[in-house]
Amino acid sequence: MPFTRPGRVGNPCVTPWASPWALGLGLLALLLSGCAGIDAAPRRPAHPASAAMACEALASQFAYPHTRIVSVEAVAAGQLSLPGIAETMPAHCVVRGSMNERIGPVDGKPYAIDFEMRLPTAWNERFFYQTNGGLDGFVVPAYGNILGGGPTSNGLLKGFAVISSDGGHRFDRSTPIGGATFGLDPQARLDYGYDAVVQLTPMAKALIHRYYGKGPDTSYLVGTSNGGRMGFVAASRLPQAFDGILVSTPGYNLPRAAVAQVWDAQQFARIARTDAKTGRPDLRSAFSPADLALLSARILARCDGLDGLVDGIVADTAGYQAAFDLQRDVPACAPGAAPDGHCLSPAQKDVLARVFGGPVDSSGRRLYAGLAWDPGVAGRGWAEWKFDYSVGPRDAIALAFVMTTPPASPEVVT
Repeated sequence: MPFTRPGRVGNPCVTPWASPWALGLGLLALLLSGCAGIDAAPRRPAHPASAAMACEALASQFAYPHTRIVSVEAVAAGQLSLPGIAETMPAHCVVRGSMNERIGPVDGKPYAIDFEMRLPTAWNERFFYQTNGGLDGFVVPAYGNILGGGPTSNGLLKGFAVISSDGGHRFDRSTPIGGATFGLDPQARLDYGYDAVVQLTPMAKALIHRYYGKGPDTSYLVGTSNGGRMGFVAASRLPQAFDGILVSTPGYNLPRAAVAQVWDAQQFARIARTDAKTGRPDLRSAFSPADLALLSARILARCDGLDGLVDGIVADTAGYQAAFDLQRDVPACAPGAAPDGHCLSPAQKDVLARVFGGPVDSSGRRLYAGLAWDPGVAGRGWAEWKFDYSVGPRDAIALAFVMTTPPASPEVVT
């Protein structure tokens, strides 16, 4: 599955290739400071032609190659409320459709790029491409989510016309490994890799033009994780399509990232207890919540003040990677003593050094980037990601079917 590594491509809102944890921060800072930041932008009045047709008319009045409008729905102002957002959503038109519908030649299943667009009545003349994370497979409502983290607003509320899609495949609920079975289909792999955003972007702009009587003045793509990777895709394959690309915690080179996840699981398994029911290592037993809380506290103790303010936030990301030393800064348990939240065993320290150092092959050659020392290791999400997902069906099947070319035979999981 070809993923293009982007560099500078002529778009002033896209930075060159950078380190994995600095890249998202660099893009975020650049866009917010100099490229018409989404969250800070004032509302624009609706264009005079924004009422060119009724919402319901789009079903019969919009035509685009290989695209079928499935439904349209007018949503009145105040009819829709979202958790965490005080204001109700404005009046808007919801358009749902499918693009490039087909039957997969390998598995005989139906495929399409399913999408949803939300077109506000009071349009700010801007377009918001909302990318989604993980393995896709679901059409997340096109509200224009701005990176996550408990947002109190969204693109739709600010007047953006928003699109969201399932990335070219539907999650198969008939099997516990359904999230990755699309990897057996060559075109679905391409859609997930890059082609969904390539196909949908011009279609979305055409639909906007049909509804409002004009195309968007400015266009943005926003995403996190796999959605952040799609920002790289847009920068490299559609360099003129977006005026700004805003990503955080971007996934990139996902096949190698999947290998890194397996590497981490292997390291934790070295010191984990065997689960009596499954006979497999219980990765959560490698580090207790108290152990991770200790690591987090020691990172904060060493690094919190490097940014000039002791506030529980480590903001000098480059500085604290150089400043923190696992062996020196985290107490080691005495010989024979068990970790109790006040110390880590030598074996635990060795595992952490391997995990945060990143995967290597048998000759010591680096396979993927390591991790930044982060006080967030004490959070529930970090433990779930490292101890649960890495040994669950999602990651294992994704590695076999999506991140391997050609995909593994289904027999490996049946």
